[in-house]
Amino acid sequence: MHPARLSLALGLAITAFGHLAVGAAADPPANGATTPAIPASRQEAYQMVEAQSRLASNLSQVQKALEDRDYEHALALAEESLAIDPENTLARNARGAALVQLRRYDEASVEFERILAADPDFFQAHYNLGEILFLQEKYADAAIHYRLMSNRYGETTLLKFKLFLSYLLGGDAERAASVLATIRYTIDGPAWYYAHAANFLEAGEEGQARRLLTTAGALHATDGVLYQLTLRDAGLVK
Repeated sequence: MHPARLSLALGLAITAFGHLAVGAAADPPANGATTPAIPASRQEAYQMVEAQSRLASNLSQVQKALEDRDYEHALALAEESLAIDPENTLARNARGAALVQLRRYDEASVEFERILAADPDFFQAHYNLGEILFLQEKYADAAIHYRLMSNRYGETTLLKFKLFLSYLLGGDAERAASVLATIRYTIDGPAWYYAHAANFLEAGEEGQARRLLTTAGALHATDGVLYQLTLRDAGLVK
């Protein structure tokens, strides 16, 4: 298996999916920060603004470091972010994502579970726990995890895609085909192309898969990146 991304989406779902805090009384700050105290002086206010700016910059750089497979740097940036704001959920999730890339799965799980203890509806942490199962090739367990997430959040395109891949790579062709049929052309965007490409690759039909991947790259250069990286993580493409 190739080294893991996400996640994220992934991917490993650092910031791409927003904070789905179901039933929350109020939305949190966009960068996942805790609500800051009122500064006592102008100098303190400047310091707070500078810290939040550095935090936002770090989280952006974490995403790029993960995509570049510079996982140690991603981890360092995430830990620097936590030093700025120890309760920042996105920073903690980013640290967990970096640990996943380094295959330090137990440590990553602790980070995601800590997030969920404070916020049980934080989508990214749930998703990344599923990624840990997926990347360890525990496909049956990953499929159960994504099914439970679908029950909680609805059958999103991303979750259908990951559920399909879990069944496909786990050798459950019947269930894989059933989920693939629910991923709709055009409506589900790049997921349709990458899911069908994965299906062809697993069947050894590389020419068909290559044509789909080329089309997906042309039509979905931005919103298809997560799906492309997911196939890379699964070892289906380089």
